[in-house]
Amino acid sequence: MQKTNQVLKSLAEAEILKKHYDVPITDIISLALNLEGISYNKTDNPRIRFEMKQHNSKQPLFHAITNTTSSRWTHINNKVSFLGEEIGIANTPEEDVCDSTYFRKFEKIKGKILGTEITINSNSRSACKGCEFCGTYNLNPKDADGKDLTTKEKIRKKINQTLKEEKISNFKHITGIGVVTGCFPDENKTLEHLLMLNNVFREEYKFKGSLKYLGAQIRSEESLRILFEEANPFNIYFTVECFERRNNLLKKSKQIQLSEIKNILNKAKKIGIDTSILYIAGLDSLSVFEREMKEFKPLLTTFPIINTMQEYVPAQGLLKHPEANNIEYFLKKRKIVEKIFSETTLKPRVWENYRGLFFTKYNGCEINDTKI
Repeated sequence: MQKTNQVLKSLAEAEILKKHYDVPITDIISLALNLEGISYNKTDNPRIRFEMKQHNSKQPLFHAITNTTSSRWTHINNKVSFLGEEIGIANTPEEDVCDSTYFRKFEKIKGKILGTEITINSNSRSACKGCEFCGTYNLNPKDADGKDLTTKEKIRKKINQTLKEEKISNFKHITGIGVVTGCFPDENKTLEHLLMLNNVFREEYKFKGSLKYLGAQIRSEESLRILFEEANPFNIYFTVECFERRNNLLKKSKQIQLSEIKNILNKAKKIGIDTSILYIAGLDSLSVFEREMKEFKPLLTTFPIINTMQEYVPAQGLLKHPEANNIEYFLKKRKIVEKIFSETTLKPRVWENYRGLFFTKYNGCEINDTKI
């Protein structure tokens, strides 16, 4: 019996799908790897992240995936193989934890390669529980206090440590800081936290880029206006997650009607805030996905972050929509997205989404932007 996350039969099938869907083999392999996870026996941590250059690709890509002992994908001696056939060379994996803070979008600045975007998990996201498909995880619960960045003192300590490690003096070169948080008790606490972070970043560390909130707790027009006035430029990436079975898959605090989310994004856009959504591919039917994404499109100023569903525990495979048990579902979803957003200037940013639908090509054109 086929395991639920085995979406690709063979590399030969990947070649057939490449021609049928006009999708690069690199993208098909990256999709399948992200969906199935990889076996790496040097750590028992359930998630790892690493950089890999496929033999058929010009550039390396970054992967943050599950470490699955039974996976047909293996990482041995820095070689990645599928069903025993080597497909690429990778660096040594790091343990991937959801409450870490890390850099993205690496670029050459004054002769140095520096990350120009930061993802900061500032409110113990590993303590956030409730959504059925999620897999919040913490490498070591004993160090949870060091990852709690909910006060100015704690955030300063973390930033100073980061500056020292990266050998930089401030955040002047940073173009965006994505704030991913565990849930706060209410919207006001979330707003206070974002304003606190904004104040520290901009007033003390010369940050002039966009503060990006990834969450679902900022909803009122009043909060949006305050953030626009005090934290501008400010972006909101609303964590929609799925369009169907929301009452079953999401924790109660996130079971917001889609109509309400659209209203929030519409208000934010009118105020002048850049808008986007986070969505997990694998939970909805293709027809519902297409219908809803068409409705969300005019409300977005930034390409949606569409993550492929990863199974943190085997039982989560049962949450997937029946259509999502093979890779063609995800290739069809690519085509739907390309068609919907073809009339816009919005494009996927690979450095922003390591487990997305697009890696090297979008709507027939090469993706030449930074990928890591």
